[in-house]
Amino acid sequence: MNPNIAQTILKRFMPAKERIGAEIITTLCLEIPRISELVTGMPHFTPVMISTDVENKINSWGARLSRFIEINLKWFADYSSSYDVLRRQCRKAGQSHFEAKLHLSPDEWKIVRRTCVRVLIRNTTKIAITKEREMEAEKVEEFLTRAFNSILSETRSGLLCAAVEATQRLCDPLNGTSTGVIRPLSRNHNTR
Repeated sequence: MNPNIAQTILKRFMPAKERIGAEIITTLCLEIPRISELVTGMPHFTPVMISTDVENKINSWGARLSRFIEINLKWFADYSSSYDVLRRQCRKAGQSHFEAKLHLSPDEWKIVRRTCVRVLIRNTTKIAITKEREMEAEKVEEFLTRAFNSILSETRSGLLCAAVEATQRLCDPLNGTSTGVIRPLSRNHNTR
């Protein structure tokens, strides 16, 4: 993946990152009821329903999302970045998804990727930095699709790891720690 493309996208993203994040969150709330319920408290959100409270929630989630996108774009823009850094960041986000009880289906993850890519393309290809640095939308789309495939793959892995750890903790109620061994629960919790 070309770090130059990431650098250009990042330069175009930064001045409007909060607005872009809020636009992505609003679109996801319209398309995925689980996200709408988490963000707005309403499973069936429509733009007509935007109160000041809902708008503040969308802006707050949009700011969090834009920080996540910024961190990952910076990783893709850095020639010397280790994949482990991206993996840790995304898996941490997956853990947060698990803790928030946001369990998306594969089709919903595709909607997340498609929405992020579409909104970022719309907001980063229309701004020309210079004539020489102008990029075609298809190069940006290809880059962002590949980037978000990596980001979402690692995020889903983090979510899965968090789910496995939670299951293991449920299986060892004596000390609440993950043992890696699944034991059946007995009536007498003192016997092992």
